[in-house]
Amino acid sequence: MFLRLLELPDAVVMEVVAIVMGETLFAGSAVVEATGLQIGVDMARYWQADPAFSS
Repeated sequence: MFLRLLELPDAVVMEVVAIVMGETLFAGSAVVEATGLQIGVDMARYWQADPAFSS
């Protein structure tokens, strides 16, 4: 994995890092909620509930 990352441009590596870090955060925690509010991400633009989460 490390060798593959070395081959990628810095901008792509930063995208990968953002996703990996996002996957490690505890959803619903105060830190995640505060971060979301601070950066102003509108998650409705990127995510919709699948049938398992919709009522």
